[in-house]
Amino acid sequence: MISGIKPTDNVMYKINNTFNKTKSSFENMDIDKINEEEDKILYEKLKKAGVDLDKFTLKEQKKAIKGFPPLTAPGHVRKAWRLTMEKLSPEEKKLVRGISLYFHAFKEANPNYDHSMEKSFKGNIELTDRLLDFIKGHKYVLEEDLFEGLYNTLETFKQELNKYKGIGLR
Repeated sequence: MISGIKPTDNVMYKINNTFNKTKSSFENMDIDKINEEEDKILYEKLKKAGVDLDKFTLKEQKKAIKGFPPLTAPGHVRKAWRLTMEKLSPEEKKLVRGISLYFHAFKEANPNYDHSMEKSFKGNIELTDRLLDFIKGHKYVLEEDLFEGLYNTLETFKQELNKYKGIGLR
């Protein structure tokens, strides 16, 4: 106790509430910064690929282009995937190019698939777990090196995603 002042619940609430608001806005700033960075990288890739970004905006392109993870996923999910792909050798990259096809097959095989999962961090972690299970269930149908490439890449992606758990879970 300093100078006879007792921290009351009200004072502690104000201190905690102020801290939480500051922390939350800081986390959101990081999320916004990562989203912006990933959008710039995507914009440059699409532009380089010859996509007409004057006719259709980046936002429209993100909705139209199908892939894994979806381009509508939060920036830190897309960043985790980009970093995962950067770690792969050229041979490994060839093996996992078809991951979007398996993602599509997974969605087709699950009629109750919740598309809103694609737009949140937690949803993408769950989505990755479910996709890992789906690929595991098709282990004996896939060539061994393809199975291992897909499975290991998704595991690496999941580890990369977990690095962002502390940033606001939107």
